[in-house]
Amino acid sequence: MKTALEIEVEKQVYYPGEEIKGKLLIHGDPKKPCKSRQVLLTLHGEEIIGSESLTYSWVTPFLKLQTFLHPADKTFCPDRRAGTRGGEFNPMEIYGEFPFSFLLPEQSPPSFTSPNVQCRYLLLARLDIPWSRDLISKMHLTILPRYPEAAQTASAEAELSEKEVHLGLFLERKSIFLEESLRGSFDLNYSPGDPPEKILFEVKATAFGLGEGDFANIIWREEKEVSPGKQDSSSAAGNFEFFIPKVAPLSGRWNSFRVEWQFVVRLLMPGDKVLALPLFFEVRRKPEELTG
Repeated sequence: MKTALEIEVEKQVYYPGEEIKGKLLIHGDPKKPCKSRQVLLTLHGEEIIGSESLTYSWVTPFLKLQTFLHPADKTFCPDRRAGTRGGEFNPMEIYGEFPFSFLLPEQSPPSFTSPNVQCRYLLLARLDIPWSRDLISKMHLTILPRYPEAAQTASAEAELSEKEVHLGLFLERKSIFLEESLRGSFDLNYSPGDPPEKILFEVKATAFGLGEGDFANIIWREEKEVSPGKQDSSSAAGNFEFFIPKVAPLSGRWNSFRVEWQFVVRLLMPGDKVLALPLFFEVRRKPEELTG
């Protein structure tokens, strides 16, 4: 039986400020022990921009916590020197189960995955083996955003006026949860007999780069077309609703990017003129009790 590494954790989903507890299992044949100079566990946090791009990509590390297996008492500690003796690594024959823990910083950004933009957390175990390839085991963790307990129930309004066109927008709530609907109403007035050729409703999430990574990518979009009404009319009004599914991206700010949601109404007027009225809103995750 060859030597193998296995990482076990109490759960794979955490909030910032929580303690990650688990154990490292080192399997092998006691009759043919593997000598390791060092056993290292690392909790990585990194953001990747352009993860699916063929032309650009960069990584922003923001978290690196390490702990080392002490050869004497077979426990993990954050001091690298604990795994050395007299300045030299002492190869150790070791098998068994070894508990470990990491404390997530309170300001840890949540995990995030979308086309070309990611924020991910990774547990990595490494056995440093002299004169041979190191043994490595990896495990991905999910970090949820920590929101205030009280839900934001405030509404939002916006208006647009240009010559004979007046558009009013109303959102019932400017902060909604995943698997809920964005609801509101609109009220449009225009010159009699001169209606918009099209009325387009759009909901979109855009990822914006911060600092060195200056970019703007639409990562979620849904659009609906609304009838402008009869030709001899001078107004249009009604309600709208957009369902935000569980797989939609969350609003927020990370180290190298931010994500914003917008609801936009576009009026395609005669003569190829376009009028647009945006309203910003938040998409959040529902409060939920974490289970392993």
